[in-house]
Parts: sequence; structure tokens; C-alpha cells
Amino acid sequence: MPEIVASLSEIPDGGSIRRPFAGREVALFRKGDVVHAIDAQCPHRGGPLDGGDLEDDCVVVCPWHGWRFDIRTGKSPTHPGQVRCYKVTVADGKVAIAE
Repeated sequence: MPEIVASLSEIPDGGSIRRPFAGREVALFRKGDVVHAIDAQCPHRGGPLDGGDLEDDCVVVCPWHGWRFDIRTGKSPTHPGQVRCYKVTVADGKVAIAE
């Protein structure tokens, strides 16, 4: 069942925030009215993906070692491995995620 984790206005357009969900930390990324959610920690060394730069092609760059992950799929275009993605719904200005 989806859980409301933020309001859309809390997430800067082109930016991200971190929120707890189901015992994990999740990074929420916003591009306009579209929000994507992935695990907040890089699998390489645990870097904070919510603190990384979001490139125009929907790829976040880990600020610690530069690993890159597509926020739509969780896959890395440059490294082995990936991060978990979550289903996101936005309704009435509220952002909800589900596994």
C-alpha cells in the first residue's frame, strides 16, 4: 500500500530529498511534476545519492566516488550494480511511494 512520504512542494524542482520508508532511506528526485524514488545510499560505499547532482538524462551522480544511476530504472550506465526503485504516485500535492 502506498505511503505518503512528502509533499511535492518539499522537493525542489531538479533536486532531491531523503525520507524514511519501510525501514530504509529513500531519495526522492523531482523533475517538474514527476517524482522518482530510489534507495538513498550508493551500493559502492554508501554515499548519499540524495546529495548527488542530477543530470539532464535523469542520472544522479554519487557525490563520493562518481558512480551514476538512472533514477527511472535504478541501473548504472557506467558501473556494475544498481539501486532499488520504488513506485511513486503524486496526487493532490502529496507524494506517496510503494515497493
